[in-house]
Amino acid sequence: MNVIGPDKKTLVEITSFPPPMGSWSLRIEFLAEAWKNLGHHCILMNIGPSRTLKDPKYLNITGFIDYILKVTIAAAKGHILHTHTNAKGVKGTILALIGQCIAVPFGRHCVLTFHAGLTQHYFPKTGRFLFDFLMWLTFWTPRMIICNSQKMKDRISQDYKIAPNKIHPIPAFCSEYMKTEIGSLSPRVKKFATDHSPLLVSYVHTYHSEFTVDLMIHTVERLRATFPDLGLLIMGSTQFSEEYVRIIKDRNLGEHILIAGNLPRQEFLAVIAQGVLYLRTPIGDGVAASVLEALSLGVPVVAVDNGTRPPGCILYREGDLEDMINKVDHVIQNRETIISEIKKPEGIDTLKNEIKVLASV
Repeated sequence: MNVIGPDKKTLVEITSFPPPMGSWSLRIEFLAEAWKNLGHHCILMNIGPSRTLKDPKYLNITGFIDYILKVTIAAAKGHILHTHTNAKGVKGTILALIGQCIAVPFGRHCVLTFHAGLTQHYFPKTGRFLFDFLMWLTFWTPRMIICNSQKMKDRISQDYKIAPNKIHPIPAFCSEYMKTEIGSLSPRVKKFATDHSPLLVSYVHTYHSEFTVDLMIHTVERLRATFPDLGLLIMGSTQFSEEYVRIIKDRNLGEHILIAGNLPRQEFLAVIAQGVLYLRTPIGDGVAASVLEALSLGVPVVAVDNGTRPPGCILYREGDLEDMINKVDHVIQNRETIISEIKKPEGIDTLKNEIKVLASV
């Protein structure tokens, strides 16, 4: 059934597209495909670092003036603008806000998706006027807001006085995440996985301090006393990884920690499936898709406790190296019991709900 009616609609997704491939951009690709399957049009407007790469799949933005011009043209044509941000970087939020402000005089055909956990750099309210005003305006200007949980909806509504009926909690994870076939491992990754047992796996979108890569390195160093062949394979962007590469070298851990870089999605899932556990470290997560992917594959998850982790995760306290080490060791020692208690996430069709919200503007 066509849930958005017979008229063709054009959706403009305004965000950063791969590389690197994160769950945020992956979700948008699923959404764009579902939208087009209903007979409608979708433009992927790339404002991220990869906009300099030539890819006909995306409408790349060359600079600030180009962004203003292309968003204005899209808004004037009555297209639905779908902006995306979190509260970790001011630049992304300002670009989303500008797009939303442009949409206002043309009918306010705009929806914001706020990809965030409950703990962000400037969310919830900080008591600092400029940050709080920026977030209030970002939430006020779009016609609708999508967030990933009821807790997040309540926080937005209470802190910024946004009408609850404007905010739609829609989990990002959907059955499409697990429809990708698990692929094979590339030779370098396969050799590392074969040579190390137990194998810890993790994903780092960028080497920001929030991902606490230093704690992961210390965990490997300490646990090797018990598990001499232990290895850690880190997937994702290698941006800003130089400092950690140096630390790994200085501690003589080069044979035990592999920074694998961005991997194709099929290989990404294959690596998770190979791991004795999946280690998730950023405190600012929402319900991370990679955590749900690991649980869906029956792989135990050790994650920092940020108040949003799904049932079945083994949680450690933020910034507590000893607690991280103890929880990783506990999972290694009791893996089969922990696997038997994993409740795999349900494959909910959240894309349909998101399409209804987007079409409603």
